[in-house]
Amino acid sequence: MNETPHDETSDPARTEATDPLLTVRDLTTEFATSHGSIRAVEDVSFDVQPGEKLGIVGESGSGKSVTAQSIMGLLDENGRIANGSVELHGRDLAAMSERELTDVRGSDIAMIFQDPMSSLTPVLTVGTQITETILEHQDVTKAQARERAIDLLDRVRIPDPESVIDTYPHQLSGGQRQRVLIAIAISCGPDVLIADEPTTALDVTIEAQILDLLEDLVNEREMSLVQITHDLGVVAETCDHVAVMYAGRIVETGPVSEVFVEPRHPYTAGLLRSTPRIADVEPELLAGNVPDPGERPVGCNFAPRCPHSTDDCHAADPPLEPTDGHDVACIRTDDIGPIEPIPEADRRESIRPEEGAAVVEGEDVRKEFSSADSLLDRLLPGGDPPVKAVDGVDLSLSEGETLGLVGESGSGKTTLGRLLLDLTERTGGEIRFDGRPLAEVPERELRSRIQFVFQDPNSSLNPRQTVGKILRFAIEKHDEGADVDDRIAELLTEVGLDPESRHDYPHQLSGGQKQRVGVARALAVDPDVIVADEPTSALDVSVQGQLLDLLDDIKHARGLSMVFISHDLSVIRHIADRVAVMYLGRIVEVGETEPLFDSPQHPYTEALLSAVPNPDPRTNVTRTVLEGEIPDPKRPPEGCNFATRCPDAMPECERLDPELAATDDGEVACLLHHDVARSGGDEAARSDDGTGRRIEESDTARADGRGGSD
Repeated sequence: MNETPHDETSDPARTEATDPLLTVRDLTTEFATSHGSIRAVEDVSFDVQPGEKLGIVGESGSGKSVTAQSIMGLLDENGRIANGSVELHGRDLAAMSERELTDVRGSDIAMIFQDPMSSLTPVLTVGTQITETILEHQDVTKAQARERAIDLLDRVRIPDPESVIDTYPHQLSGGQRQRVLIAIAISCGPDVLIADEPTTALDVTIEAQILDLLEDLVNEREMSLVQITHDLGVVAETCDHVAVMYAGRIVETGPVSEVFVEPRHPYTAGLLRSTPRIADVEPELLAGNVPDPGERPVGCNFAPRCPHSTDDCHAADPPLEPTDGHDVACIRTDDIGPIEPIPEADRRESIRPEEGAAVVEGEDVRKEFSSADSLLDRLLPGGDPPVKAVDGVDLSLSEGETLGLVGESGSGKTTLGRLLLDLTERTGGEIRFDGRPLAEVPERELRSRIQFVFQDPNSSLNPRQTVGKILRFAIEKHDEGADVDDRIAELLTEVGLDPESRHDYPHQLSGGQKQRVGVARALAVDPDVIVADEPTSALDVSVQGQLLDLLDDIKHARGLSMVFISHDLSVIRHIADRVAVMYLGRIVEVGETEPLFDSPQHPYTEALLSAVPNPDPRTNVTRTVLEGEIPDPKRPPEGCNFATRCPDAMPECERLDPELAATDDGEVACLLHHDVARSGGDEAARSDDGTGRRIEESDTARADGRGGSD
């Protein structure tokens, strides 16, 4: 357990009379385009004190990453710093040559990038990429650099660093790759560490580990940290001060304990109020989007989206001015006063239909993937065992219900979702649709009645086709007599897009707009069931809220059933009627959303919930940080799959494999709550349970609803 109390006083680093370590003044960054020069960042100023942790937040397009790239001197060829200065130790980085910057980067200031797969060189080993940074900045031998690299891998908590140092990036998990980037960044002991969305693509449990690691490293090495993120909970739990950016400018800055408790700028309040929370409150929609740099409005950039704007707000863009300990860029801040950061409304009651017939049912569903490299490897004995992606799952989805499917990457969520649509061939078990086995449902009927919304619209939408052609294909394939043009207009309107966007190509749309097209394509065939696979994972909190509201409204208007797959439990609480928690290919807990969130039974569910960052700095966070990552699904642990990471594991958990069994509040697979163990020939399931009694075969009888549904 790690307890993180939020200090409600200002950071001592600010109050002491010390010179800033990093000073950014009037930073303006421009990019040359075919339509002329555009300003991505304009008049940005802030200080970072020694040992301080500054968070920079805002939606995509606000200028956060461009600000970091400008500081580091890593702008694209068409970008330049048009005005301002970036001083580190009194030296202006903006005025340095590339050679001088190379000497500074890594040794004095370093950056952790967002996507480790694109930041790490795939053809070089992890060790080579760490040691080249050390050799560039330190007078050491190759052998000494290698020892230093092994020590760094150990410091960033990578198991078996002596072996990992000789692996390639693709051989590591996402969390391990991010740790390698951190090792590279701290390898030469920089004074300032810039972390650009370092946990965006990670599960909440791995995110908690990375944030915990960064905090320890910053404190241990007395570094300053600039944390760039769109996750306000991350800033609330890890940073001292915050700068809120919108449309290239800072609109509010101050101590986190003040800005997130009494925000003075309507945009800051809008971000906080639209953030899904584990708490039982309904997020408030932040309408609209950040304007493109070349299309910013006259006056305050936020005025077109602001609920408090007046005609005066459209006259000029207000500068940052001191207001009650904050610096705020709003001419109405005195009139508006502090804004409540948490919506007043409780979470709206889910309009869930009466318990009806199951539209989709799965029984003992299994999917194994061969890990053999060749046909000969598969035929010869002694090779690697198969990957058990889905391992004996039972579930059901009722008419009009939304089932949330949660768990870390590698838990089997997406594979299970694909199995429900017969997009992946099952290894075993049975799936029924409307009471019929999938094999008896004609493919045309199945494809029209169950649809999939994919996680990444960039890979699922054809980049060579317009939106209209993408939707036309789906409509014509399943409804030959439809008036296609009218249907396209109806679909685009239904998902909140202008019908004229039918002429656009996917690359001309924002991330949220592309995901809406993905939803429209799924709706084009008038399905009964939608399986949505992480549809909001890469979206800003405001766009995420818009899409969640859209999906919920469409579900109720059309009477759809939905399986919503996500690793974000705050999102799941917002949209799901019932939740199934997956770990290593199995469902370990299932139940109604409210009781499961209020009183989780399985230690894994507890850990997932505790790892969700809380944007309210007034709360004291007691976090369960799970050690390590999901075990290798080819060689799962003996006994309970979760025993190797469980903070509450008992001796019998290493021998007995718990079955999913009914409890008062749902179903759970945990020996803390019952003695029901999986059978199937496992001798351990009938051995002494460590308390003097024996678990016999008869003890494996389970309640009605076997396997994790109702």
